[in-house]
Amino acid sequence: MTDRFPLITLSGSAADRGAKHGAELSESIASTIAFYSGALRIPEEEVLTTGRFFRDQIQLFYPPYCDEIEALADAAHQPPEWIYLLNARSELISHPLECSTIIFRDSCLLGQNWDYARPLHDLVTLLQVNLDNDRSFLTVTEPGIIGKIGMNSEGIGVCLNMLRLRRRCEGVPIHILLRAILESTSIDHARELASSISGSRVGCVTVANNKNECFAIEYAGENRWFLTPPGRICLHTNHYLGKRLTPEGGVNTSSYERLRTLARLTMILHQQDTNTMQRLLSDRSNSTWPVHMSWCPSPYPGFSEAGTIATIIMELENRVMHIRKGNSPDTPFLSYSVAQSNETLV
Repeated sequence: MTDRFPLITLSGSAADRGAKHGAELSESIASTIAFYSGALRIPEEEVLTTGRFFRDQIQLFYPPYCDEIEALADAAHQPPEWIYLLNARSELISHPLECSTIIFRDSCLLGQNWDYARPLHDLVTLLQVNLDNDRSFLTVTEPGIIGKIGMNSEGIGVCLNMLRLRRRCEGVPIHILLRAILESTSIDHARELASSISGSRVGCVTVANNKNECFAIEYAGENRWFLTPPGRICLHTNHYLGKRLTPEGGVNTSSYERLRTLARLTMILHQQDTNTMQRLLSDRSNSTWPVHMSWCPSPYPGFSEAGTIATIIMELENRVMHIRKGNSPDTPFLSYSVAQSNETLV
């Protein structure tokens, strides 16, 4: 157990990137599959049919992602259906555990706490992906999942907050959308991807860039709506803000309380800088429902304990990502540059 997530650099064609991902993270991918096998409780025959369904969705959206996933599965010695299932895990298991997101528009800062199941804590990986068009991106993700929270060399960052929907979704997976946004060339391109992607999904995707622009889009099955940025600071946790779909109380209490805490703390801010965002995302002033969560029993089957797995802050102007592993406030932030280089720790 270390203070940092492993960093893997992927380059070359889609198949080349997938093969290296699968080969270098084969043990972690097997452990991730074992975790979701217990959490999803899907019979093996259903894994095959569900994985193939999402393969077809991804193939229609962007075939090179299937090339990457197939090569990943082969190199990791795993059935490709399971890798498709990992990339669609949010469509299959709607637990509102992820996360608290903040945008400082004036200083082009985007950050979030990723709150999730403790068994994933030592499996999470950083991927530095160098594309064949001279662009690159850095993403904090789960082994076998090809895109998640991150930022790219164009100065575009993306965060994810899970929301609650009482049915399974069957569109292009939200993690595939996150990957596509990480490859986008502008915030308009990202917005078009987010609005036009087909099928149903659940969650909130927040995107910001290095030009003081941002948007958030909430998905509830086949319904979707953009949130109008309220001002200089934007906040989101794990309940719907665009529509009154998430009742307050019960499993949603933490989300409402965390949003209230962040709204109170940001009501008057003299500095919109990295240190301020670190302080906000480390806040435990509400000991029952803290923004920065220690390990605690999870109400969801298969999740055992949950808490903050990572705190991620992106300087979009400088293309630098600051990451703290786990939920100890004493763990240092490590800084990584999004660059076409193996030397990304700065």
